[in-house]
Amino acid sequence: MPLPLVVFSHLRWDFVYQRPQHLLSRLARSRRVVVVEEPVRDEGEPHWERSEPAAGVTVFRPHTPAERWGFNDEQARYLEPLLDELAASEVLGGAVAWLYTPPPSSTTGWTRSHSSPTPRPRCAATSAGCWRRPTSSSPAG
Repeated sequence: MPLPLVVFSHLRWDFVYQRPQHLLSRLARSRRVVVVEEPVRDEGEPHWERSEPAAGVTVFRPHTPAERWGFNDEQARYLEPLLDELAASEVLGGAVAWLYTPPPSSTTGWTRSHSSPTPRPRCAATSAGCWRRPTSSSPAG
């Protein structure tokens, strides 16, 4: 079975069913998909809200007392322990991380330590095959 996919997303799964939900639902047919949404403010102790909106997809929404929304440095002190707890309880060691959000500084260290080392893709797969952006040293086409 392929490694689990952990997606850090700025979109709420239950807001509007869009392209990310379509893609992730399809990916969940062959691998486990864990979606970590941006945190919501909550005065209580940091904790996870968990839902399973589709087969093979588990969504985790962190609740923290931080003032700033989103994945940011203020959230990091709450998110890092929550993410470590999540990785252990959901057996996510070696997972592949997908950052579907503006660069989340609070998760980059966590993703490096919990993700599998995968090389950067040399091209983007599309329905037409493999497309590569031309560079000065490679011919277009």
